[in-house]
Amino acid sequence: MATLSQELLDYILDFLHTSVPSLTSSSLVSRSWLPATRHHLFRIPVLYEVSLHRNTKDNTGTFVELLSSPLCSFRYTVKGCVLNIESYSVLRRCIDALAAHTLLTDRLLFAHHRSIGEINLTTDLQFPQKFSSLRNLVYQFLSDVWPNDFSKLIVSLPNLESLSVYAVYDGTRSDIPPPPSLDVIPGHQADTFLPNLKTLRLRMSNLSDFLHWILNYPGYIPQITTLDILIGSKYSYGWGAIGALQLFLAANSGTLEHLSLGIMRNSNVEHDPAVSSLDIGNLPSLRSLAVRSYNVNALCHTVVHFLTGRQSTLQVLNLKIDSYSFITAAMTIDPHVVESWRSQLRESFDGKFVDEIMLFRLNVIVPATNHILFDKKLRDGAEMLWVDLLPNWETTGRLQVGLIVGGNRSQIRWKVAMK
Repeated sequence: MATLSQELLDYILDFLHTSVPSLTSSSLVSRSWLPATRHHLFRIPVLYEVSLHRNTKDNTGTFVELLSSPLCSFRYTVKGCVLNIESYSVLRRCIDALAAHTLLTDRLLFAHHRSIGEINLTTDLQFPQKFSSLRNLVYQFLSDVWPNDFSKLIVSLPNLESLSVYAVYDGTRSDIPPPPSLDVIPGHQADTFLPNLKTLRLRMSNLSDFLHWILNYPGYIPQITTLDILIGSKYSYGWGAIGALQLFLAANSGTLEHLSLGIMRNSNVEHDPAVSSLDIGNLPSLRSLAVRSYNVNALCHTVVHFLTGRQSTLQVLNLKIDSYSFITAAMTIDPHVVESWRSQLRESFDGKFVDEIMLFRLNVIVPATNHILFDKKLRDGAEMLWVDLLPNWETTGRLQVGLIVGGNRSQIRWKVAMK
């Protein structure tokens, strides 16, 4: 086989820039000619096999072939993976290749597509055996069923430091499969359960059931430092079915440093006893608080109650208001609702808690519907809400106001923190 000069190799690889698709399709990579300076691009590869209309996008075959090659020079740098795969056979092939040639210790994001159907994560796919060193698991439900052994999977990953469960698919049933008994978990120590878990992110309607399961599991010691909760609810007021949330906050009050609470629409929730107020407790170690709601009254009540009489300073307070709260059934801005929200925010925060908050952020969430006129109405409503909203806070230089459009933050008015 002809040998290329190093100068020519460098030129070709520079031409490919840092595009992972370009690198994985290049024969240079399969011949072990990928320089160490590009190895970081494969630290957490994104593998996908998805159907877009009538076309299927699939990059799994090329990557698995590269990873399985005896000349592969980057496999030791693969520390995590994103699996966005619709076919069960392709999913199994990717998992087997990752388990055989890598040691995943960083992050595994798994999208459970509806087309895969019911799967067995622990016995069939053998997630715990193949990824026992995993520290970060992100499980995205795009299906209408939970895996029957989902609880067993979590119990079987003792090194988890971060767990994210996103069950926001409209048809996902609300009941979580019952957790296994400890004696059926191979290698599990009976006195430990998630001993290293510090970060928990949940997007689901059956929040209370999940938190109850964790709190009541034998061997669990609360030590969460970051809690990010988004609750599914059919109502546009209050806090939805928070259930065990207050108990979970109280159990982790000594270690919790970052808390994010929000509510999202889910019209398929059957039993949803929404509450109008939420007491999040003392939380003396809390450094940042983000609160999202359709209802400004519920939002203000929770935050004001938390800040009143607080001894330690909150580094960041982020209030997020959903723009749908001031849209009428006729898809127009309701100025009375906007003015009511303005009055409530001003009464609750203007000139208050200046010593308790180092940085105050106020955002209005505007979804990107791709309907030009409707999106403009939402932005107009947001601007009506915050114009000269908190004049006393603006003079501090520690107020930031902006839009979150389609998940991206647009800074309409920006007050840089001076402190």
